[in-house]
Amino acid sequence: MLVSTARSGTNYLLAVYQKCFPDEFVVKEIFRRDGDSFQQLEKLLRINNDEAIRMARYDALGLWQKVKVAAARGNRRAAAKIFYYHQQSSDPIWSHFKSNDQVIHLIRRNPFDVLVSLKVATLTNKWMDFGEKNSRPKDVGLSLDRSEVLSFIQEQHDYVEAKREFFRGADYHEVFYEDVKDSENTLAATLCAMRGVDAPSAPVKIGLKKQKVRSNAEIVLNYDAVADLDRQYF
Repeated sequence: MLVSTARSGTNYLLAVYQKCFPDEFVVKEIFRRDGDSFQQLEKLLRINNDEAIRMARYDALGLWQKVKVAAARGNRRAAAKIFYYHQQSSDPIWSHFKSNDQVIHLIRRNPFDVLVSLKVATLTNKWMDFGEKNSRPKDVGLSLDRSEVLSFIQEQHDYVEAKREFFRGADYHEVFYEDVKDSENTLAATLCAMRGVDAPSAPVKIGLKKQKVRSNAEIVLNYDAVADLDRQYF
């Protein structure tokens, strides 16, 4: 189970993960209220979109158990991602992860980057880039309210620390986005080491491209007013 927050490199990690373990059943945000990976869930579980959404909202643990059991029938492991806020901390699915699943916690050391990336994606409505012509969003500029940035940084800090404490003693691994963002092969080696297997012998390449190619100073119009908050916290 991949635990993280939006705009922290989760699609990048799962894309590389799929290259390392091509036979596994890999889905994305199946636990968010609006659901995700509907075609894959329908093929595996024979459930329609409405049922997938219902389970995500009211029976997340049941959904995950169904996925794992169905995947195991084909001698496959299952992998998915969940964001901190997809399910309440009291939901039993978290305890299930802790007791039964390998947990990868993807952390972005600089939460300022997360906030800028989130705002740019929201403004452009562009959440992934596969390198197609004209697929990269147009350059945008934005202004940040200092109090909003401080609140966001604190929120991210609280999320990270809460999950660190909760998963203490579990099959729990932390990956920092900044350590692996520039090399698919470094990430592949990291993921394979967690599973105790050798990394792929051939170089790992994925189609997903970085969306954010400009610096924060170029994107944030009032950067001087918040520049001191653009630093690593974890």
